[in-house]
Amino acid sequence: MLSPPPLTFEMLLTRLLGFVGERIRNGEMTERAMARLVSLSQPHLHNVLKGKKGLTLEAADGMLHGLSLSLFEFLEAEELGQALLDGQLRQQAKRHLPVLEGRLGPEDPFPDWRAVREWLSIQSHLLESCYKPALVECGPDSENLHFPASSFALVEQEESARMMLNGEHWFAIRWRGVGFIRRLRWESGGLRVLGQTPVGEPSLAPRIELNGGSVLQVVRARVLWVGRDPRLVDPFEGPCGVYL
Repeated sequence: MLSPPPLTFEMLLTRLLGFVGERIRNGEMTERAMARLVSLSQPHLHNVLKGKKGLTLEAADGMLHGLSLSLFEFLEAEELGQALLDGQLRQQAKRHLPVLEGRLGPEDPFPDWRAVREWLSIQSHLLESCYKPALVECGPDSENLHFPASSFALVEQEESARMMLNGEHWFAIRWRGVGFIRRLRWESGGLRVLGQTPVGEPSLAPRIELNGGSVLQVVRARVLWVGRDPRLVDPFEGPCGVYL
């Protein structure tokens, strides 16, 4: 079954002119009366109805107002229903992703996960498995050379994702008030920090002691993606970033 052609302004204007022409032919009103209604000369309106001249949007609005009509009355029931359905599907296909205030890096205060700078609308399929995702800008980190060109990180704040400390995943860590992106592995009473390439004494110790505290106080999110600013490129697509 072929899909109906997309509804356009030209189609609606054609239907409006057809409606006006039929009322004039049926004697319900005259060209002169309609011309006065829309502030056009009768010869000009005649040429519009014959298709020799175009109908301006101002004249079309005048016709609708004069006839006490709206454009909805020139939609067929199937078209209106399909338009509503398409709008719902488009809305469902989008998801709003918070872009957090601050930067994630050892030179900046750790971002407040509750402070949102703006919202980014993206395709929902890119976040199918995310429960509490957010975007955060990355600050410079001389000890992490794995993502030198990355300026943003997509993070998952859901607790179970923050507990997957097997040395394979990357995490946003809060330590002494600042942030790091590192791989972690459980050790008795603490966390082993992986993925550092320090020159001299590292700013983040190779092992973080928990001292009986919760790992969630240190591990604030799992990092799912890093890459260029997704507000300037197609988010999470092509060469602009890498999934972790």
